[in-house]
Amino acid sequence: MISNRASGQALAPNASVSGLGSIQGGIYTTNPDGYFVPIPSAKITVTGPVNASTVTKMNGEYVLYLPAGRYNLTVSAVGFVSKSVVVKVTNGIASEADIQLTPRTPIKSP
Repeated sequence: MISNRASGQALAPNASVSGLGSIQGGIYTTNPDGYFVPIPSAKITVTGPVNASTVTKMNGEYVLYLPAGRYNLTVSAVGFVSKSVVVKVTNGIASEADIQLTPRTPIKSP
């Protein structure tokens, strides 16, 4: 179950929710060989007509059920550079937002 903090309701990821759309996708990085690696526990925050947040599951996937509108979606995770995108939510439609994060470069001491 994913908690939609905007409404306080726990919603099943595949549930059809009347009057709402959704933003769903995966958060990942790539390893040195170029393979996708999911990022568990990445924080997804949306601001717009409604503000909400969730975290990714162990497989890097997430879903948020939201009223229609334009949202600024920001992803952050420990050890990675945060990234923001704008996503349009339409009632009854699942909007996909798969996002690749870049690892932070460690600060080197002199």
